Amino acid sequence: MISKEERNILKGFAERIAPDDPGAHNNLAIVYYNKGLYDEAVEELEKALEIDPTFVLARNNLDIVLKATGRLDEQVEQLARSIEHEPYDEEKTLHLADKYRKLNRYSQAIRCYKRVIDANSQSVDAFFGLGITLKLLGKYDDALEEVKRALGIQQSARIYRTLGELYFNKGVIDLAIKNFQEAISLDNSQAETHFLLGFALGEKGKLDESLQEVRRAIELNPALAQFEPNLPIDIERHKTHWEFLKEQLGVPASEKEYGVHFRLGTAYRNKGLFSEAKREFNECLAYSENKAELHLALAEIALLLNEVDEAQNHLDHISEQDISALCANARGVVCILKDDFENSRMWLKKALDLQHDFDAAFNNLGVCAHAQGKTDDALQWYQKAVAAGNTDACYNMGMYYLRKHDFESAGALFGGDSPDDYFGRAIIHAELGEDEKAVELLNRVVELMPHHAGAYYNLGFIYTKLGKFKEGLEYTRRGIELEPAYEDSKLRLCLGPEVIGFGPYYRKRGEGVTVTEEEATAKAAEVSAENETTLPELDLPSA
Repeated sequence: MISKEERNILKGFAERIAPDDPGAHNNLAIVYYNKGLYDEAVEELEKALEIDPTFVLARNNLDIVLKATGRLDEQVEQLARSIEHEPYDEEKTLHLADKYRKLNRYSQAIRCYKRVIDANSQSVDAFFGLGITLKLLGKYDDALEEVKRALGIQQSARIYRTLGELYFNKGVIDLAIKNFQEAISLDNSQAETHFLLGFALGEKGKLDESLQEVRRAIELNPALAQFEPNLPIDIERHKTHWEFLKEQLGVPASEKEYGVHFRLGTAYRNKGLFSEAKREFNECLAYSENKAELHLALAEIALLLNEVDEAQNHLDHISEQDISALCANARGVVCILKDDFENSRMWLKKALDLQHDFDAAFNNLGVCAHAQGKTDDALQWYQKAVAAGNTDACYNMGMYYLRKHDFESAGALFGGDSPDDYFGRAIIHAELGEDEKAVELLNRVVELMPHHAGAYYNLGFIYTKLGKFKEGLEYTRRGIELEPAYEDSKLRLCLGPEVIGFGPYYRKRGEGVTVTEEEATAKAAEVSAENETTLPELDLPSA
């Protein structure tokens, strides 16, 4: 069962795909289906078919979704009841026959098709549907007869293609090629027909022509690079050429699955859903164990989850040849978190050698210097990062000035409209005794970032100071739940532009002592005594 936030992220993908690309809608439907979002999957497949009514893969996938969820059975029963109680309707009877066929209820499908043929001997759809049903039953000779009857009434690309499939399955490859070519002469845009023609040409040893047709098919529909499960031919009888094609084209199915999980993991990471991101990236390991981008992604997630040793293990999987600025930066972050400042500087400067304007490395060099008490060096690195647009450095520098009570310099850094800016200005107002302004800004922070522990702690302190002890304790309790070891002197490290503001954080050894509910209550009681007000008894949960 996916979370509400995960569901919203997945549904948000629909806004980012090309609205007129049927392949994109089909691929998104597959993601939705695999995540249990069946209504959304059906909606995307219907969009794909609205754009391209001949998109066989999307139509097959829609049938799969409807069948797997029991919805196709429901539609069939409703349609069968309506036909039973109404005068004969050719269109509805054909529709019912098609649905019976898709549900593998072949005998019922055949009866419906024959009922239409009895009423209308010129029904192309009835002869064609009957032929398809017989083909599915393996009765290729009978199927050929019915499909030929359909062709005698009307020539079309779909009929020629089906004849090609039947001849191919009978082993009559020359006639298969001829019919596929006839289909393409009538409609050159059908990717699946090019694919099947390529496969048939390969069976005759015409490998260059085969590859040319298959490449054309994949240009028209990239999803055909993973078409093996849906080929309308007996693949096991022709496995050698299929393996040859896959090798020549270089499109293993695992790449598709890898890409889906990697993109999902990236989307979750960028939204701050690190556990969900880790799950998706771990799924990628089943398809590719040695990709540098994957181990870097897993290392960054481990750092964001404060799993430093695990991050180190993933970075150790990346060879020297695959070192990127992001990778060198991540290694530098690991070293900072282990108080190995010498190696940290080495890795961060390597990141800058690889990317001279890498603002995350500027910020992290500032944190490295700051942690060692080299304030002037830290400020210089922060200034470079701020000039390059790094908001983590802006936060680190602004909080430094706040601790020094240099409110003018801090205010200049917290002048924007982000949660960090609101938080920084709120602390300035609180330090100046302007509590109402501070509370207003802290409430804005909570609205934008419901998990901002610092905002809750400071709201708790201000309300307690104002004698509003119940509200003060409630906010302090929420802060304890979110971050028991909160302290405002932590320094933000930066992994990359997509995860600015998420951490990880550097804390000096011994800082960030856990706040207990007893301490929080005692502090509130102390303030209460100072104000000669009775503290109400509240039941605080454990941190």
